[in-house]
Amino acid sequence: MLIPGLEIETWRTIIFSVLEKLSKYSPAEDTRRTANIGLIKPVHVLASTAIPLVLPARRIGRFFYCDGGLRFNTPLAPVIRAGADRIIVISTTHRDLHGEPGHSEHPERYPTFTFLMGKVLNALLLDPIEHDLDMMDRLNEMVDVYEQGLSAEARAQVDRFLHRTRGARYRRLGKLAFFPSRDVGIMAGDYIRDNFSTFSLEFLPRRVLERAARSDPGTSADWATYLMFDGGFAQKLMTLGYDDASARSPEIRAFFEAR
Repeated sequence: MLIPGLEIETWRTIIFSVLEKLSKYSPAEDTRRTANIGLIKPVHVLASTAIPLVLPARRIGRFFYCDGGLRFNTPLAPVIRAGADRIIVISTTHRDLHGEPGHSEHPERYPTFTFLMGKVLNALLLDPIEHDLDMMDRLNEMVDVYEQGLSAEARAQVDRFLHRTRGARYRRLGKLAFFPSRDVGIMAGDYIRDNFSTFSLEFLPRRVLERAARSDPGTSADWATYLMFDGGFAQKLMTLGYDDASARSPEIRAFFEAR
């Protein structure tokens, strides 16, 4: 298990890690990223999901930590450095049938503050995963050219250079990526409108959610997906995930059987 946390005082990304006995983490040469191998406790999970000004930072040892994704622009790097050769990625970003991001139903309207906040959080915490997946495809192609086009001596020279400059060489990686077939932000907005009267909330969160409850049907509430720890909404997300995975069951079986 690998959980990134942002050390607030030093602005370093700390990768809290629990590894199998035979696994070895290859540290990056970048001193702004450090691995901390040891037991992961609930406080580490809470720290890694703490959004500044929204959810409180957590103290671990001497320092306070918040969501590591705020600065960590290569979120797949830790699992690769821990030795993974195949990666499963579950994104919460909706893609249409052509693999393109979804668009607002009302693009002509000036965006509200809550709408903008949702998009800012997506840009900080979700977009780096999309970039990493694209980069993985390009690196796989580069590795193919590198292995087929260079002599053994030249490959060894390149490997030594990569170990010296980044701590590990490049290698081909298998991936299986999932994107929700429905827009999770729109699901959140619809859920708030349908269930707002049943929520038991304090004054401030009630006022914030009340604005979403008054919005038009089909309006995205991306910001709410980061804050709405509601069992009913979680059940809808789990059902969506199950249905999406079932639709790709042959591909999933092939991915695991390939080994």
